[in-house]
Amino acid sequence: MEMQEDGCTLEMILGLCYPISVQTLPHLTSLRDLRKAIRAAVKLEMEGVQKHLRNVLVELRFLESQPLQVFAITCRYGWVDEARQAARYFLRHPLDGTISDELELITAATYRRLIRYRKECGEAGASEILRHTVLPLPNSPLLWDSYEDQACPNNALTWMHSASDAVRERPWGQIVNNEDLQVGVKGLIVCDACARDISESLDDFRLVLSARIEKMITTVSPL
Repeated sequence: MEMQEDGCTLEMILGLCYPISVQTLPHLTSLRDLRKAIRAAVKLEMEGVQKHLRNVLVELRFLESQPLQVFAITCRYGWVDEARQAARYFLRHPLDGTISDELELITAATYRRLIRYRKECGEAGASEILRHTVLPLPNSPLLWDSYEDQACPNNALTWMHSASDAVRERPWGQIVNNEDLQVGVKGLIVCDACARDISESLDDFRLVLSARIEKMITTVSPL
């Protein structure tokens, strides 16, 4: 029987059929090889191998580095749960206009839904930042309009707007911990009252804000 798959791909998927007591499972080091293996396993109706490869596809090494490509592959085969995982990790990366071969696997409509989901998550996270003038912390609340020096709440609100813009671009709670925004939040401390009330709570402040952003993003309807 003539096979379109190359020898390495066939050897890989056949290696997944052996018990691990007989042979160590092949290690798929690249998304390109994984995509080939998935295509062959689906073609040959190897359900057990497909299940294993689905799990490999959403390992962190692929989700964190190539979420858009993982999303395209999962959509191609109708793997809904894995597609949602990939879409969530896609939020962490900036939109840089990169075109990958995997995008050929999905329709323009599917890609538009992904971009719409990203935009809705960004707006949800940004709105969570901007709606607060009080953020409860373990020690005390940060109340932007309670300080004697008016520069403090003004600086705080300026930082909040910068943070909301960053979250719109990359809808991810951890974005408030990036280096530029950490420098910005330290700029809030311009008076003795703020130094006393805020300086020891900056880390808690970012943790609380990050958690609230993530919670808000989870309310956005998945793809």
